[in-house]
Amino acid sequence: MGRVLMVLGVLVLNLCSGFALAENQLLTSCADNLKNYFRFTPEQIQWIESSQFHAEGQKEVLDLIEEEVKTQVAAGVTPYVAFDLDETGLDNRHAMYGAIHGENGWLKTEAAAKYPEVKAVLEALDFSHTGESATETFFHAKLPTDTEAYKEFNAFWKLKFFSNEFIGNYAHAFAGFVEYITKLHSLGAHVVYLTARNEPNQGDGTRKALRTLNLLMDERTTLIMKQDKGSTVDYKTTALGGLIEKGHVVGMFDNDAEVIVALEAKYQQVKFVFVQTHFEKIPGSPAQNLYRINGWNR
Repeated sequence: MGRVLMVLGVLVLNLCSGFALAENQLLTSCADNLKNYFRFTPEQIQWIESSQFHAEGQKEVLDLIEEEVKTQVAAGVTPYVAFDLDETGLDNRHAMYGAIHGENGWLKTEAAAKYPEVKAVLEALDFSHTGESATETFFHAKLPTDTEAYKEFNAFWKLKFFSNEFIGNYAHAFAGFVEYITKLHSLGAHVVYLTARNEPNQGDGTRKALRTLNLLMDERTTLIMKQDKGSTVDYKTTALGGLIEKGHVVGMFDNDAEVIVALEAKYQQVKFVFVQTHFEKIPGSPAQNLYRINGWNR
């Protein structure tokens, strides 16, 4: 037990020391970060710990983007700020919880009845332990992912999530996200939602969710979505390149580690912010020049 506590203490110190925080922000920010941190696998934690992030804390990073927007607007330039949606600004745990427990949720399916032990565990799983994906949900539930039960659950989740009807009814943003978007827009920024959601299956539902959250405001808000099932890295690289050709891109926020590391390597004139909430694919190398936040409150 002593060794476990010692290792945990080292993780806590490493995690919190990665953020340069004002004294009055330390406890809250560290606690929020720890809450997200323990959503990660050991391999993901290793990547986070081996990466080199800028020293600015969460408030400083959010302020930095705001100040750059002000500077560009004062110079007569319309600045672009790009945001991923899923697990960057939108909290998909609500959708997952609904997919499990909802009126037509997985617990009521014939597939669930085939796996009573898995069904019992997921039935008892509360919202705080619900994941953004099937993999993360099973990870928190301490259920194996190399089983037929997982395959069937994952297929059910994808069928739900990749549908306009379902995602249009789950419009839940992380605390502070809507306020931050609104503030940037009021300062003169052109807000771009650069998401890996696909237009054919999720376009209408995504627009419905964004309108519900008052995030589609006017001609200075743009939604860009995938048109096919190709590589997300390639798609976002091309889309961001198009934005850079149009004007000054101040920054981009994304929780997908693989994507944001690849984009930073190509477009070094943009301030890239890793939103440390959830990710699955681990980049082949540590981050070298990213800013980092774990939420939207200051």
